[in-house]
Amino acid sequence: MSIVELEAQIDLVSQDIERQKQVLKTLETDKSLLQRQLNAVRDPIGRLPVEISSEIFVQCLPPHPSPGADSAPMLLRNVCNTWTRIAQSTPALWTTIHLEMPRADGFEQLLEQWFQYAGKGLLNVYTTGTLDDGVARAICHHSSHLARLDVSIGSRDKDEEDYDDPITMLDLASTQLTLLPVLRTLAIHGDDDVEFRLRPILQLLRRSPNLVALEVEDILLEEEDEADDTHVLSNLRRLSLNSSAYTILGCISAPRLEFINLDGLLANNSEEVISFLQQSSLSLQTLRIGNPIQIPAVHDILPLLPSVTHVEFGYMGGRHIVQELFTTVLAPAAILPNLKSLHFTHLINDPPWDAILQVLSARRARIRSVRLAIGYESAESGISIPADALTVLKELAAGGVDIWVGTKTRTLFHVSRE
Repeated sequence: MSIVELEAQIDLVSQDIERQKQVLKTLETDKSLLQRQLNAVRDPIGRLPVEISSEIFVQCLPPHPSPGADSAPMLLRNVCNTWTRIAQSTPALWTTIHLEMPRADGFEQLLEQWFQYAGKGLLNVYTTGTLDDGVARAICHHSSHLARLDVSIGSRDKDEEDYDDPITMLDLASTQLTLLPVLRTLAIHGDDDVEFRLRPILQLLRRSPNLVALEVEDILLEEEDEADDTHVLSNLRRLSLNSSAYTILGCISAPRLEFINLDGLLANNSEEVISFLQQSSLSLQTLRIGNPIQIPAVHDILPLLPSVTHVEFGYMGGRHIVQELFTTVLAPAAILPNLKSLHFTHLINDPPWDAILQVLSARRARIRSVRLAIGYESAESGISIPADALTVLKELAAGGVDIWVGTKTRTLFHVSRE
């Protein structure tokens, strides 16, 4: 055959291939529809009351559902028509969403549909990565139902070509939103290597009159961007910060605060914490201090907290630091006079038992719970409680104190009154 004839034959075969592809596509669609009908006939869920089937669907949700076809709730729509109707008429399936960015173009339409299925339910939105304007605006459009906003910016985002301002969502929200009436939890997680602007966060706080919990971690805030006035968070009960975000303490007060978590309490940043606690500690019940910890800073803030009943310390460092904490900070009866619960999540392998037990014995009239987690995982097999210390622990337990002492894998001593 000539070249022309061969080319003509190829064209005919190509056309036939395209026709067969279309036939295959049609057959696959027909098969999918038939499979959905078969699933509906076999499905026991369809024979249950809608209230029960909806609750079964809700129990299938992961903690932070994402908008993927291979996971609930989107997956539940793809089984049969009955499941589709149940899923789309169950708002509780759609009130929580985890958005990992970037997403394909047009994703905001899917997001809008997701929020429509949620109806008037309170929304919990978790974001990871730098949101584009379209997605951020879709979230802002439903701000009147937004109960939790959790924004995470990881270090991986800095490698993206379009990495610019890592807090786009907060910037956009702070300018577009006039009020977040039901926002109860705001969490912002960043990267210590990236500097964030403080003002958008403060603007969000001012628009959130019912905020109950605020968590800001690994956010290096620009000090020169601080606000001139102090914003009162009148309903805030829980606050969690690490040292890179302490700048925000100079801009807020929380007169009804009940819980505070402070990671990285050092001598060079304790002034910000002290100033904040002087305005916000009247109702404080629980104090958590995570590593790194410097004793002078702890010594400065504990006298400001007479109402605190529960204290928890993270990793304490060397033996001398633990010794100093008990002998100079916790020993005076005037410090934490209402202390009922004292927990350590990571003590050294050989803690200063004499100092620890002296403080516990002196406070036995009020203290009701003690938890001492001891040791590094690599050396915990050789950890034990000295006999004299064990005797004192038993005496405290006999007096009504709940005590747990152990390692990550072993309980060395445990008496509970529950």
